[in-house]
Amino acid sequence: MTRTSHTITAMIASLFLVACGSSAADPDYGSLCQSGNDCGSGLCVAKGAFSMCSQSCETMGCPMGDQCIKAGSSWVCNPGTSGGGSGNNNGQGADAGAGKAPDAKPNPVTTPPPPKKKARGKFCNDLSKSGSDFYMALYIGSGSSQVKLRAYSGYCSPCTDLPVGSDIAYELYDDDTNTKFVGGTFDKFSDGEQMLFITDISSSGYPTVSGYTLKPGYNCESVDPFE
Repeated sequence: MTRTSHTITAMIASLFLVACGSSAADPDYGSLCQSGNDCGSGLCVAKGAFSMCSQSCETMGCPMGDQCIKAGSSWVCNPGTSGGGSGNNNGQGADAGAGKAPDAKPNPVTTPPPPKKKARGKFCNDLSKSGSDFYMALYIGSGSSQVKLRAYSGYCSPCTDLPVGSDIAYELYDDDTNTKFVGGTFDKFSDGEQMLFITDISSSGYPTVSGYTLKPGYNCESVDPFE
């Protein structure tokens, strides 16, 4: 089954005619007026120090390519603005009687904030306590930027965004008893860096943690030292 080209061509042509065509001008269109009573259309548009007769552009374009502007809940032509096309003219308005000229309201230009710099990493708990598995927590950063990575024995925490900068503080806890094992600083986390933190045992027999930067091509989500 195929679609006939004649039917679609006629349909497209009719759509373009409706969208792009201009309506015939009201005899009073563009004439000076003091109120809607002076215009055959009943529409008198304020134009600074004077007013001009207009007409509706709800369903058709404006004569001579003038702008079609929003006036309350209606659309009317703005005489003498050919070349602007149709559409909501930055919130300009008109009414059926003479009055203050519509004020242009330029759209504010907003610049999106730059993306926040961040590293990313996860914490893997490779220790048990007296032969029993337990939760450990690694706190990284300080203040409002501090994050908590929590992992059960033999597992890793979910990957988490990390603060970037130098001398990043950390603390390692037994999360079941809220007992602090060790604290210190990591030298530096860079924007986009992918990290892996793994528990270890110090020479004195206490739990500690080491941080590793993953090689290019690897990321936090794809690496699991227990697999």
